[in-house]
Amino acid sequence: MPVTERHRMDLADADTLQAFYLAQTSTETHFFQLSTGTALLEGDSLDLGRVRLLRVAAEGHHFWEDYMAPGEWRFAVLSEAQGTAKLGGIELSPTLGCLLRPGDQSDLLLNGFYRTLEITFNASLAEDLGWNCSKGQLANLEEASARALRETADAAFTVFEDGLGGEFDLRSSGHADLWASLILDLLEQAMRPWLKNDQLDMVLSPRASADLLRRTRTAFRDLDYAKCAHVDQLSRDLGVSRRTLFHAFQKELGVGPRRFNELLRLNLLRARLYRSRRDDATVTECANDLGFSELGRMAVAYRAVFGESPRDTLSRRG
Repeated sequence: MPVTERHRMDLADADTLQAFYLAQTSTETHFFQLSTGTALLEGDSLDLGRVRLLRVAAEGHHFWEDYMAPGEWRFAVLSEAQGTAKLGGIELSPTLGCLLRPGDQSDLLLNGFYRTLEITFNASLAEDLGWNCSKGQLANLEEASARALRETADAAFTVFEDGLGGEFDLRSSGHADLWASLILDLLEQAMRPWLKNDQLDMVLSPRASADLLRRTRTAFRDLDYAKCAHVDQLSRDLGVSRRTLFHAFQKELGVGPRRFNELLRLNLLRARLYRSRRDDATVTECANDLGFSELGRMAVAYRAVFGESPRDTLSRRG
């Protein structure tokens, strides 16, 4: 079960600092203290599986060199700054985001108190989501998007620190994945300045978008294909880019192709459970037939969509 971790370290301890950032953000970090006195860093980390969240706060005159690890992405934004914060000579603000891709380097100069939110995920996830971003590390964010992302990250930390009791354990692995999905949805909104400039995107007409969705649904009707469908392979089979496929789904249905595939199979599972007699089938058998191997995650997603558990659906067969 994911848990939050509290960290407090002396920034003069270079080995601990480098190990911390490598583990939390897949970044090789070099720190230089330009002010006098003790420099401390405090932070909270939360691993949600598909994304890792880190909130850190420190104070002083500091210079950081960051090198992004291969195969990893990191999005960062200031939550608060009392003083100056500059990346590559450009002054940062809570509505200026920083996106580091595999192999990127950044130079950060800070003077005063600062608090940041950092979200790390791997490149294969970015590919699955069709995030074929344009170049550039810095971009202006919509204020509402930046605020929603920070507030949702704070809520995730609160839930996994304290839990909310009741019928569900909101700190379970299944709920962690739902939190990750929510973070990723908001992160994509924040990353629009990078995504919308992607020259590889193909703008489809409404008729072409509808045809693409129809062909995708046809592919998903082959259950064996739907069980292991990967967005990269799916887009190649359909003859479009990953980003074009994702845009078509978001524009027409409001969800991505991966989420649509999951919802399709959840609806098939619901229909099968409702048609089955409890002594003739089990939830596990029906779920496995539809490619749900992680039953805990499936049950959480099922309840989130239909408002009842799979077992409840099977039990109330008329």
